[in-house]
Amino acid sequence: MAPADPNITLLKIIFETISAFGTVGLSLGYPNIVSSFATVLSPASKVILIATMLMGRHCGLLASMKDQETIEYSAFDLLNRERLKLICEYEKTTLGLRTVHRKNLKN
Repeated sequence: MAPADPNITLLKIIFETISAFGTVGLSLGYPNIVSSFATVLSPASKVILIATMLMGRHCGLLASMKDQETIEYSAFDLLNRERLKLICEYEKTTLGLRTVHRKNLKN
């Protein structure tokens, strides 16, 4: 690639970059060669295009993780919840014992 190549324009570079970010697989051609426009770019430019493809592929993942709500529990809430569970279990067992005791008293 010559430094002042007239076939490499800013519009073509922008098109390749947007196409890479969108991961659509669309590329422009280059005159007198059968392959795409990206083949005449320097290795550093190709690495930048590859990085752009990866960012475009995974940017939705990063954006969705940012909006997630975090739920925080304090130690007091957790202990209070356990205490209420134990109270409910105790009341169920003592209620059952009272019912059995009343049946035995009737006999």
